[in-house]
Amino acid sequence: MPVTQIYAEDQVYPLLDMVMFDMATTLEDVPEKFLIDGVLHRSVTLIYGQTEAGKSTIAASIAVAVATGKDEWAGRTVSPATHGPVVIVCGDPDSRYEYQERLFEVRDEFVSPDQRIALVAPQRPASPQAWEQVRGVVRATGAKVVIIDNLTQFVAGSLNDDEPIRQFYAEVDEFARRGVAVLVIAHVSDKKGPDGNPARLPIGSSAIRTGPRWRALAWRGAGKVRLEFGGNGGGNWWLDLTEPDGIPRFAVLGSTSTEELKEGRANRARQRAEKTLDDRSDVGNWVLENCQGMNREQAAEKIAAQFPGVTVSTARGALSRGEYGGVRNAGSRAAPRWERAPRGADRV
Repeated sequence: MPVTQIYAEDQVYPLLDMVMFDMATTLEDVPEKFLIDGVLHRSVTLIYGQTEAGKSTIAASIAVAVATGKDEWAGRTVSPATHGPVVIVCGDPDSRYEYQERLFEVRDEFVSPDQRIALVAPQRPASPQAWEQVRGVVRATGAKVVIIDNLTQFVAGSLNDDEPIRQFYAEVDEFARRGVAVLVIAHVSDKKGPDGNPARLPIGSSAIRTGPRWRALAWRGAGKVRLEFGGNGGGNWWLDLTEPDGIPRFAVLGSTSTEELKEGRANRARQRAEKTLDDRSDVGNWVLENCQGMNREQAAEKIAAQFPGVTVSTARGALSRGEYGGVRNAGSRAAPRWERAPRGADRV
């Protein structure tokens, strides 16, 4: 029963997306979580990465797959319910022409007039009225997907302020509320971080990354572009594609599944644990050779002086718990004797 039928006629809720759940409710009106398996979420997806990483070309290839009714994109299943027109909202100067040039390179994939992509370039930053006009284009074309390229051009304020970011996503969410999936393009800083490594987060507020349900970091290098997918919609996975050349076609070089990533993390954790145990055992051997006759405090001070990154407090606790390869004081406080004691031995 529609919600409007269970209330008095004068009770209207135009701002609510509401369903009444009861024992007869089904999932027939719930769309698949991904329009493109593991790539394009049914609500909002964010692709962010370096300048020239190929984000716009990737977005164009996704648009072509959806608009022309392809069964898959980069080896990932495209839901038949996704097939239909696409709207690309162009923000960068000259962006509309650049998209038109990219799409012209694959015009042979369009075989009927109903396979189409609308390129719109609203004022920037877009006003509420401009966003409503974009939604009008979406309704008129029957678009299933909206691509916004890029976030920076449509935020009315600093990227570092949460409020304009929230306002942007409020406009974006209006598409998702109407059953239209949204793909947002954003950038990372070209500057290196304090650790000397390239930035791996979008420029600006953390709200940029936390707003969407699904996201992908696009990274170009070593002759490929890697997309690292993850978010609230499912498990993390990676996809490697050939380097973009401006033509929205790619070959798949490889992928790493969620299970493989988990296994890799588990292996690295085991390796780190084994290395930690080996390192601590080495400290224990050093204690046996260099700290005989010293009490725990004296031994801890000597350990901290010998091993970089170890504090006196850390060493004191490790000696007390026998964490340096089981080495403990088997003597007394007055007459310390450091030995590799079995676990469970009395602590002194």
